[in-house]
Amino acid sequence: MKKKAKVRTRRFDNWDGEYYERWVWLNEEIALDQLKYFNARLTYYAYGKDAVKTSTKFYSQPLVIATLERTKDGRLHIHAAVGNLPTKYLFEVHEWISKAWADCDFAYKHIKVDKLTNTFGWLDYMAKEVSDGNMDAICINSIKQPQSIQQLVGNRKLL
Repeated sequence: MKKKAKVRTRRFDNWDGEYYERWVWLNEEIALDQLKYFNARLTYYAYGKDAVKTSTKFYSQPLVIATLERTKDGRLHIHAAVGNLPTKYLFEVHEWISKAWADCDFAYKHIKVDKLTNTFGWLDYMAKEVSDGNMDAICINSIKQPQSIQQLVGNRKLL
């Protein structure tokens, strides 16, 4: 992610499409907001209007598990595992993710999208900061999942 970005916001009264631009430094709160916006854009690109229709929104949401890490030079970056995408259009997944990330204000140009072949290995890599004592690395509050998965998990009883 970029360390700072020029953020453009619409003016409150918005006469003639006026915008206010300012430089904003990235912090963890803003990074989590960017992750939330990325999820919204990815949902739009993957499912379109099905994500808001009452008949289809039950399952029309990508599953996104993300971690927020800080590199040695202090730059924040995100690792994510993305699932529950429409299988009919899987050839477009790289484009959806790239476009959704490019829509974010703090999106750094470097992005790597790979097909997940070793689920345990990737999730273990994402959680490597936890073993170093950084329990906030996994963005538990930012996990996005479809309502159908939420309902399945909610109905299970703990033994």
